Amino acid sequence: ISALIWVNVSHNLLNGTLPQEWTATLSLTELDVSQNQLTGTVPESISRLEGLEVLYLARNKFSGSLSTLVNSTLQQHV
Repeated sequence: ISALIWVNVSHNLLNGTLPQEWTATLSLTELDVSQNQLTGTVPESISRLEGLEVLYLARNKFSGSLSTLVNSTLQQHV
């Protein structure tokens, strides 16, 4: 889906991991997966979304560190 710019699936009781396909849409500017039961790590591919302006991950059960993701994303926006 090359023209997808906004995904909001918050408050849907989703479980499992965050699908790689959601982070492969280069035109994505906003991704809201908050208030679910997602687990695992946040895919590193999300840091390659150059147009991503809003990312909501709160209230899930993600594990691992976001420091690499945050550092590379911040460098893109500086």
